[in-house]
Amino acid sequence: MKYRLLLSGALFLFFSFLRAENLRFPDVRACALGENGVMLSAAFNPALIPLSSEKSVELSYINRYMLKELGTVSASFQYPNDKLSTGVFVSSFGYEEYRETLFRLAVGKKLGEHWALGIGFQYSFIQSVAWEHIPSRLSTDIGVFYIPVDKLSVGLLIKDFPSVKMNLQTLDLDSFESFNIQVGFQYEVINNALIALYAGIDQKYRIIGGLGLEYVFKDCFYLRGGVKISPLLPTLGIGYQLKRFRLDVSTMYHSVLGISLAAGLSFHF
Repeated sequence: MKYRLLLSGALFLFFSFLRAENLRFPDVRACALGENGVMLSAAFNPALIPLSSEKSVELSYINRYMLKELGTVSASFQYPNDKLSTGVFVSSFGYEEYRETLFRLAVGKKLGEHWALGIGFQYSFIQSVAWEHIPSRLSTDIGVFYIPVDKLSVGLLIKDFPSVKMNLQTLDLDSFESFNIQVGFQYEVINNALIALYAGIDQKYRIIGGLGLEYVFKDCFYLRGGVKISPLLPTLGIGYQLKRFRLDVSTMYHSVLGISLAAGLSFHF
C-alpha cells in the first residue's frame, strides 16, 4: 500500500510538471495538425457538430511519451440533424491508482448558411489512492463557427468557462485550471489540400497556438503535418478511408520527453 501511495504521488507530481490537460485532447486528426481543436475537433468546439453531414462513432487512444500510465482512452457519438445536433463524449486517463474521467454533452445548431453555434457541458473528476475524497469540476464550452466565403472558415472557442470546482480541499490541480480562449482559421488551398491554424491565451496569460497542413490522395488517403507551440511540438499523421470507416494515426515529438502516439477508428453512417 505504501508503495502504491508513493507511486501515485510521484506520477501526480509528474502530471503537474507536464501541465497537460489529460482528458480534453483533440481527436487524432486534429492532433496531427498542430492539435488544432478549435477548427477540427468537436471534442473541443461544439459548433462543429451540426456542420457534419453524417452521424459518427469514434474510438481513440493516445499515449504520451511511450508510458502506459500516460494513456487516454476516449469514445464519442455525434448525431447532427436540422433541429439540434448532439454529441456525447467520454474519456479516461491514467491507471488503477490514479485516474481522471470526463463526461461531456455538447449541442450545436446551424444559424443559416454561414454560422453555427454550439455549447458543451463537462463533468470531470479524479480518483487516487492517495486521497479520501474525489475532486471534481463542472464546466462549459461555447463555440462559434463562421464561413465568410467559400473555402474559408473562422472558429472561436471559449473553453471551460464558467466552471465550478468541488471537493478540492487543499489540492491545487493544474488539470482543473484549463480556461482559455482560442481563435482559428481554415482555408482550402486547392480541392484536396487545406491549411489550418489557431492561436489563443489561457488563464495564466500564456500564448497557445499551432499550424497544420492536410493533403488528400484519391479521396481516401490523408497526409498531415503541423507544429504546436507552448511547448514546441512537431506533429505528423496519416489517415485512410475505407467506405464508412476511417483509421487515423498521429505522432507528436517533444525534444526532452520523446514521442507521443495516437490512433483512432471512426465509423460514419
